[in-house]
Amino acid sequence: MLLGDLIKQLQTEDHASIVLERIGDLSLFARMQDMAAQHEEAPGEYACGAASRFANRASDEDWLSLMNIIERTDDPATACLRHMIEWSLKDDAKPEEPPHSCSCGGSTGGCAHDGV
Repeated sequence: MLLGDLIKQLQTEDHASIVLERIGDLSLFARMQDMAAQHEEAPGEYACGAASRFANRASDEDWLSLMNIIERTDDPATACLRHMIEWSLKDDAKPEEPPHSCSCGGSTGGCAHDGV
């Protein structure tokens, strides 16, 4: 099964439960349910969003890790989704960065004006 097919199945709650059961990790599922509830989402919505967030924000190192996982599994789509959910849970657990006080558009700690 392709990752796109899995993500499509996450669009309905019935199919989402089946897809998420395929992952087979109750601890991961429980953590995902907790995070989904914090974001007022159903688990399927959270899993679908996790794939989108990974695609948009993952680093090159995160993608390399994903490629290594895919190469070593018989079910790449499920392994990919699992990795993206784990990545998203870690990313969502990070505290938000405080707003940058300068108008240069840089990020906190990365501004050319820091220390000036």
